[in-house]
Amino acid sequence: MRTSVLAALVVIVLLAGALGAYAILRPGSSTSGTSACPSNYQGTAPLRTTLAYSTVGHITTYELPENSRAPNGITVAPDGSVWFGEESMPAFAHLFQNGTLLEYVWPGTYPPVGAIDYSCGYRTQIWGVALWNGTVWASDASGNQLVNLNPTTGDFHFYTLAADAFPYYLVSGLDGRLWFTEAYVPAIVSLDENGTAHTYSLPTGFQGFPTQISFVNSSYALYDDAGQAGVGNGGVYSFNPSHPVFTRLGGNRTLSGLTGLATTTGGIWVSQHGPPFINFYNYSSMGWTNYPTSRVPYASTTLPYFIQTDGTNVWFNEHYGDKVAEIEPRAGTMIEYAISNPPVGNLSSISGSQTIARSGEKIWFAEFGSNKVGFADFSSPPPFDLFPLSSQQVMIKPGGTVVFSLELQGSSSSPVRLEFSDSEQSTAVPKNLNATSSGYKFDNFGSGTKFTVTVTAAAGLAPGVYILDVTATDGPASYSLFLHIDVLQPGNA
Repeated sequence: MRTSVLAALVVIVLLAGALGAYAILRPGSSTSGTSACPSNYQGTAPLRTTLAYSTVGHITTYELPENSRAPNGITVAPDGSVWFGEESMPAFAHLFQNGTLLEYVWPGTYPPVGAIDYSCGYRTQIWGVALWNGTVWASDASGNQLVNLNPTTGDFHFYTLAADAFPYYLVSGLDGRLWFTEAYVPAIVSLDENGTAHTYSLPTGFQGFPTQISFVNSSYALYDDAGQAGVGNGGVYSFNPSHPVFTRLGGNRTLSGLTGLATTTGGIWVSQHGPPFINFYNYSSMGWTNYPTSRVPYASTTLPYFIQTDGTNVWFNEHYGDKVAEIEPRAGTMIEYAISNPPVGNLSSISGSQTIARSGEKIWFAEFGSNKVGFADFSSPPPFDLFPLSSQQVMIKPGGTVVFSLELQGSSSSPVRLEFSDSEQSTAVPKNLNATSSGYKFDNFGSGTKFTVTVTAAAGLAPGVYILDVTATDGPASYSLFLHIDVLQPGNA
């Protein structure tokens, strides 16, 4: 059996952002052997509420009832409505875009007798919610079980797992089965329509921590493994759902703390729950590229979390950065929208967005700490953008200099400032790529404003491809261009 010390170490790496939010947002924890918490609701019919909602810029948010529902594990239904878990009830919640909310409160005692470090305000952990065979499923980590609801009849069913289980991510597979990651065993598990569970041991053994699963087709799937804290044994693995045999992808690069995973044309996108990067593995070149997010002044990382894709573009949330973002690989651009309005200025004020779900170009998020759910709409462009007037890919020698010509287009009611981040080091703070600009603050650019960015590579900078992120931001919205800078070996042309 996995020891509690090892489990704790893994959770620290995997849930660094979540644990930080829990420490800030959750009230005092209970201890082992808690007494039963009073039930929030004794009836069987769902609670119906009409929620107020507001749209500011590209962000729409819905205010949930009472003081805190602790929403998490959000997923999108075929009709565009969303389901998510409410940890403080606990309950399944079904939200329609007109603001109608139905809450199906779980029967029983929560937290379960003997639960550790859970209070009556936060009765369970619901990291995954999935729709499967006309019913709704959730991972109940503190209850060591899966919870199932038939919304037509209101009937609940509970599937008990091992005593040390920690069910995490749930997904309806393209093979007709329900799949989930089991973090503490660790394993990947599939559930047949008849309720039979199939458990698959992982190559990382007891030092593994499986997180997100992504199905490419019915016979090819991927999962990412956060690995054990301090070991660096995480990675991305492929398998055939019919006969799972796991093959590690991504070459020999050391990976750890992987939480986000998506497959697009030509490669794999992942997020490591640590550095402020989204990482891309190219199938053809078998090489990795780190794409930095913009930076925040109150933390050393934006802490990217989960990833969604349409097969071309990539969307993700930044837990510490309190943003939802889109990368368009073909254009070499990134758009980031702040979830909170106005944008937060310190870590204790973040919305606590942890899980996301995609509905077309709307990316839904659950604000665990702010008692809201909402979406970022990427179907229309931001109010301003950066247009490259020169190539975004250059070669440079150590000690050399290159000049990029850019133009800021569009408009903003607030001044737009220019910022830089790059892929040199884990903080994304430029060090040996010195970037300067002919302009850093733009008050009026309605007809377009041209400017230059000059980049100098330090003489001691190691050869390789670096990504420099040039970001224009007014606070609520940020638009970035990725500049690919190939630093050559000394003496090469």
